[in-house]
Amino acid sequence: MRTLKTILILTILIACSEEKQKIKEVKLEQPILESTEIKDTIVKTDTFNIKKIVQPFLERMYQNDYSIVNLQSDSNTICNYIKPFPKEGIKDIYAFGSSKLKKYKNLRYPQADLFVFNYKNKSLAEISFKKLKTSILKVTTHAYSGPNDFLKTNPNFRFIEPKHGGYIIQYKSSILSLVKRCSGNNLKNAKWQQYERIFLKDLNIKTDSIEVLWSRCGNLSFEIKKQHTTHR
Repeated sequence: MRTLKTILILTILIACSEEKQKIKEVKLEQPILESTEIKDTIVKTDTFNIKKIVQPFLERMYQNDYSIVNLQSDSNTICNYIKPFPKEGIKDIYAFGSSKLKKYKNLRYPQADLFVFNYKNKSLAEISFKKLKTSILKVTTHAYSGPNDFLKTNPNFRFIEPKHGGYIIQYKSSILSLVKRCSGNNLKNAKWQQYERIFLKDLNIKTDSIEVLWSRCGNLSFEIKKQHTTHR
């Protein structure tokens, strides 16, 4: 009788051991998820220091006496000009200009020298620039004072009218709006064509040409221009 019980117990133990081994083998056969599969679902963020990129241009005008205002985080400063620019994927919005810039509570377009919209990556900046171009080309200066179907549904585009002059580009993960004024610029009132060339040169853009959303003082609308960036 004891022998029978012993044999039965041994049989059960052997069966349990075999079952555990099977479970272990099944687990080992299951594919291990690579960390790269998880990474692919995450939108990569560019490490691009736009403040450092534009620094040579600002120092050319002001040496070290210039200001930077982060309009994305500074709730004390109102700026209507930035409203039409796409905000999806935006990281920071900067205004650059003279040391007086930080004193303005209601910052207007002509009071700055440069606006920068910094996005999470280049792809988002490209998409945003394409949207901006499509919308802004639908508006002329005449439309601002009269009825316009586009402005009825997109009233923020009233803040980006072309009559002051404009120079907007997309570079890497940023959209840059170089301020132009009928009253001149802070680079010893250089001619605007020269001013634009100096701006591109100081950015050190490596491509042969760049697309510009452009207007000059008094223009009724924006236009798309291809501007050479080769520096000799």
